Order: sequence, then structure tokens, then C-alpha cells
Amino acid sequence: MRISDALAGKIAKQRTLAPTLLPRTRLCATVVLAMAHSDADIEQAVRALKAELGGNWSHVTAFQFMSGRQAMLAAQSGTPQERDGLLLAHKLAEAVCGHVAYFSLGFADLRKIVQSHTEVPAV
Repeated sequence: MRISDALAGKIAKQRTLAPTLLPRTRLCATVVLAMAHSDADIEQAVRALKAELGGNWSHVTAFQFMSGRQAMLAAQSGTPQERDGLLLAHKLAEAVCGHVAYFSLGFADLRKIVQSHTEVPAV
């Protein structure tokens, strides 16, 4: 598959900036991975997300961010110990956002989708 020079340039720029997005990626990944666990984990993860990134961030925006290329590139730039978890969160968010694109889903539905895609280790 051939990509345009403009897209290749955009991806190269995103790859360069990826390490600067690693803190955001970690916070959003924690929210995504918490969906497979208790409600307390989700609430705590969302509180931490809002405390660091602002009140406009939520579980929805965390999933949106984690489903994108910037989060994937940032996850790849993480430490070897965290890389697998960050990439798992990216794949889960991609799956959820793919489902949401076709259906109107509530919080409980999103949680079921996440839980059905993998056995996620505790965060």
C-alpha cells in the first residue's frame, strides 16, 4: 500500500512528538484498562485523568484518544515494562470505538465490549 508524501510526513511528525504524549497515553490507558475491572477502578482512573488533563476529559475522550495513531505511537515509545499494557489499551479502544461507530452504546455496553475482548491484568 502506498501512502502519500503528505501522510508520511504527518506520521513522521507524530512519531517525533509521541514521547511528549506518553503521560497522556498512560492516563488514558489506565481508564481503558480499568473498564475491565471494578467501578472503583474506573472512577479513580477518571479522577486522575481529569486532575491531570482537565475537566473536559472523561472515559469517552480517553477511549477516543487511545484509539488513535498518536496513542499507538506514544505507546510504542513507552518503557519495555509498560509497552504491552499501553498497546493492549490501544487495541481495546480501537475495538470499542469501532463498535460505537455503528451503534449507540451506553457505559455498561462499552464495559461489556472491553471485557469480551481480553482478560486484562489489574491496573
